[in-house]
Amino acid sequence: MKTSAILLAAGKGNRFGGPKQFLTVHGRPVYAYSLERFLPLVDEVILVIPEGYAPEEIPHLEKYMDRVKVVEGGRERFHSSFNGIRHASGNVVLIHDTARALVSRELILRVMDALKGHRAVIPVVRVRDTLRREDGVEVDRSGLFAVQTPQGFFREDILRAYEMAIRDNAFGTDDAYFYRKYVGREIFFVEGDYRNFKITYPEDMDMFARLVITDIRIGYGWDVHPVVEGRDFHIAGIRVAEDYGPQGHSDGDALSHALIDALLGATGMGNIGQIFPDTSEQWRGASSILMLEDVVSRLRGEGWTVLNVDAVIILERPRLGNHLPEIVKRIARALGVDADRVSVKPKSGNRVREGIFEAQVVVRVGRAV
Repeated sequence: MKTSAILLAAGKGNRFGGPKQFLTVHGRPVYAYSLERFLPLVDEVILVIPEGYAPEEIPHLEKYMDRVKVVEGGRERFHSSFNGIRHASGNVVLIHDTARALVSRELILRVMDALKGHRAVIPVVRVRDTLRREDGVEVDRSGLFAVQTPQGFFREDILRAYEMAIRDNAFGTDDAYFYRKYVGREIFFVEGDYRNFKITYPEDMDMFARLVITDIRIGYGWDVHPVVEGRDFHIAGIRVAEDYGPQGHSDGDALSHALIDALLGATGMGNIGQIFPDTSEQWRGASSILMLEDVVSRLRGEGWTVLNVDAVIILERPRLGNHLPEIVKRIARALGVDADRVSVKPKSGNRVREGIFEAQVVVRVGRAV
């Protein structure tokens, strides 16, 4: 059987306050998480985008254009499903809401496998919570299930169901409703996944952002430079002193250098000497914050996100108190995180380490599924 996946990304997000499927989380738009799950498993992927949108308006879509068929959605969800089904070429179709961005490979394969023996398959999970009506009467939850996507059907069946639904201007909240109403055949249930929840409200996005990070690593970096007369002193691109600064191939910013090594170490991407060798004229006298931004760009290309930074600076002089908020803000901007995820603690060294600029850094990074 040839399988087409129809990924619905045409919603207006009225309850969310806008189309949440195009918001970026950890470097990827929400819809892309589902898209990347389906691509290696099916023969065809159809992405249904909002009515009136052009493909060029969809963030990151150019990355997938050679592997995805893009069609326009409609006024309601069932119009969008119908448009996707009409353009599908598979014998069977999997219809999935991209707002369920944590759909797993295992769940997709479970639905596909069940379609070998059934003409309609939907994933469900048992209702766990106690249910009450508005009048306070408890509802018996035994035998109650929450319905998820992807929902799988033979294309000819679900196409016929939707053609009749469009004719009748019928309304339903999922594809199985129209299948049962107009085709009337048995629907087979497979076990769903509680992680496969639907992003509906803004607070759901925060939960998604936390759950999607599964590969968390810790890195440690250390660097030290002698401090000499006749050089300006820069930390994270902020000038903290004139005519008295660290010696080095670049600007000698031990904090940025230690942070770079911590990031590279955590992600297994080498070390600062490999990327910025001290024989390179390109980086001679360069601002180390630019080097840090370069490394962060490399990490993002591999799917890594910085979660937090804890740093210690050991420096006799100059005192950094007045400059510390700007240093933290500049590092946070380079890393693409909020300032409250960056801690920089200056220590004097108690005259034990005079004439040096030393930094020690611990970072935590994560990669999305």
